[in-house]
Amino acid sequence: MSFIIAIVVGSVLLLLPVSTYNGISYIDALFTSTSAICVTGLTVLDTGKDFTFFGKTVILILIQLGGLGIMTFSVLFLIFLKNKMPWNAKIAIKSTYSEKYFDLKLLIKNIVIATVVIELTGAFLLFVYFYFHDLKFGNAVFVSIFHSVSAFCNAGFSVFSNSLIDFQGNWYINIIIMCLIIAGGIGFTVYLDIRQKSLSLHSKIVLTVSGLLILTGTVAIFFSEYSNAFAGTDFSNKLLVSLFQSVTARTAGFNTIDLNKFKDFSLIVIMLLMFIGASPGSCGGGVKTTTFTVFWLTLFATARGRDYINIFNRTITKEIIFKSFAIMLISITALLLGILALAYFDPTPMNRLDFLSSTFEAFSALGTVGLSIGYTHKLTLGGKIVIIILMYIGRVGPLTLILGLRYRSRKHMIQYAEENVMLG
Repeated sequence: MSFIIAIVVGSVLLLLPVSTYNGISYIDALFTSTSAICVTGLTVLDTGKDFTFFGKTVILILIQLGGLGIMTFSVLFLIFLKNKMPWNAKIAIKSTYSEKYFDLKLLIKNIVIATVVIELTGAFLLFVYFYFHDLKFGNAVFVSIFHSVSAFCNAGFSVFSNSLIDFQGNWYINIIIMCLIIAGGIGFTVYLDIRQKSLSLHSKIVLTVSGLLILTGTVAIFFSEYSNAFAGTDFSNKLLVSLFQSVTARTAGFNTIDLNKFKDFSLIVIMLLMFIGASPGSCGGGVKTTTFTVFWLTLFATARGRDYINIFNRTITKEIIFKSFAIMLISITALLLGILALAYFDPTPMNRLDFLSSTFEAFSALGTVGLSIGYTHKLTLGGKIVIIILMYIGRVGPLTLILGLRYRSRKHMIQYAEENVMLG
């Protein structure tokens, strides 16, 4: 409900005449507000050209609220007001971050401090470049802060009309943005583990799988587009673009190359990366790296006839296994329904390219990524509503829905005698 309220308030602010140069319809204001709060980055208007400074500032604030999470800000207000935190708020926070950290006040304070420090550091490094490359002081400050917050929150919004394509071969800008994206996507509890020099099983899985996904995505895109989209560019540029697109597909949404030039293979790789997404307790979306890992480890264990799964000398609990399957199935169902709805609302017969574009858009929305191959601006009213719903589901997360249903149910379940059914 807090996300819905924030989205509505944001849409009203963006609807004000002071927010845009040429006006905006409510559905477009709602779409932009949802995209910002859900840190997605899909846009139906040009953020840099169509929105005024006030409008851009509203979008920036919405991104920050969505990145940290409305729930986190709510807990902060409770701390500042010195009110006792409700038990259900404690359960929600622990489910989102980690059962390992019971001092929730300290956890939230560390989250905010880490966010401010990382975003200011990123903004300063970007400012150094922008200020000495023809941007005036005030404009350089705003552009630097906007992109630092957008990158760390894995939002993908940019005040540049073509995202970061103009900085395709710029190692300085690319590395800063990639570091901010990764920092915002690994989760806050990982920071605390690293700081304490004691990695939990959660942190080990996050760091290992995140590294493997980035590496796999980079290699796949590099070889797939070597003689296609990257033709005519030098080796270092090919490597940089491949690495950046692999990193940004992990729910960030920036791009340094026109994705319409990519082969179907590369686009499918990016869709898979978008579906997996970032890690729990982070600014990113997707089903999360830990869910993906537990899901596939369970399948491998089942194929080998085992009723338990081990990783890093630890055994995963059955409750986590059930949750991982529930999250995967809910996400896949939402994705398929979203693709089906987009096909229904499309005003023209779907050809292969349109179907690929709409499917890519659905993956991007549910993963709260923001990458697109030109389909966003073609969306009908019904299509925009579908994408809004997918962005909301992707940001709130299937786990939140599961927890909400579980904690609202007070009836005792009756277990009957067991009986087998045939499978496969």
